[in-house]
Amino acid sequence: GSASVLDNKPLGWSSKVSNMLFSPFEHTLYVDADTRFCDDPQEILAELRHADVIANKEARDALYTTQSPMINGGVIGFRKTSKAAALIYAVIRLTFGKSVGDQPQWGYVAMSGRISGLRFHLMPLRFHFQHCREQHSACVVSGKVILFHGRVWSQMLEGKCRLLNKVTTTRIFQLLPDGPPHLNILEPHQRHTWHLEPIQM
Repeated sequence: GSASVLDNKPLGWSSKVSNMLFSPFEHTLYVDADTRFCDDPQEILAELRHADVIANKEARDALYTTQSPMINGGVIGFRKTSKAAALIYAVIRLTFGKSVGDQPQWGYVAMSGRISGLRFHLMPLRFHFQHCREQHSACVVSGKVILFHGRVWSQMLEGKCRLLNKVTTTRIFQLLPDGPPHLNILEPHQRHTWHLEPIQM
């Protein structure tokens, strides 16, 4: 979090979130500095025609089925609406002067119904692709990845987007603790089973 202070209270993660209120645009896509784009984000921004705020859950396991409401705050899209502003203000209040991150607060507020009429949509994983963190587990993604996010990606070689979008069918991407990233195509082999086909890098 930020080391800035106001009235002798550390701003913490609220300093990051508060900057969103100053966007002059009708549609804004906030991304962390460790985010890289693989394609035009217009498809992501188009989702804001039907929502006040769009975001993605924190990826934690291979099947992306975590029951946690935690939202990954590294990529947040929002419209200039009173509902979006109310959500941003709520996250600021929950993080100001506290040693807590913003990620749990986005999901807590957005999914609790505290803001009546808020249109909050979860993005498909390909709009905001994250490496799965638990024990280097694999992430499953379908379609063309538009952006990827996370410090671990900076350790990969050039051509990250080419690697992620070498195929656009349903596939597994896994970062192994040692050695190069490992990519698999996941395709139906027969009912209720899967055949894994490694791709040569």
